[in-house]
Amino acid sequence: MYILYNIILIIGSILVLPFYLYKMVAQGKYRKSFLQRLGIFPKRIKSNLKGDTLIWFHAVSVGEVLSSHPLIQSVRKKYPSIKIVLSTVTETGNLTANSKLEGVDAIIFFPFDYPWVVRKVI
Repeated sequence: MYILYNIILIIGSILVLPFYLYKMVAQGKYRKSFLQRLGIFPKRIKSNLKGDTLIWFHAVSVGEVLSSHPLIQSVRKKYPSIKIVLSTVTETGNLTANSKLEGVDAIIFFPFDYPWVVRKVI
């Protein structure tokens, strides 16, 4: 099943690639998130996440980002030495997280679900 899932994912990605490339070039969408979704992060994010223990929170949208804030603050208070990363899917969710959340060591875009990308990110 896992192999079939990955084959379908790759074929689907190839089919929608022209649409997303057009959006990137013509409208500037997805430019900020594309490299991070491939597991390529800025050095500041990599250096912020160095350490033994990490807790990864995931919030898809703005609403989930905002509702995760109390939980993240609680975890930060209880475990001050643990690194906290928050991933988002949407650019507005990411922007909101960067502007409104405190106590997070890194805010990233959720990586694409390709095996080589997931291995690199984890």
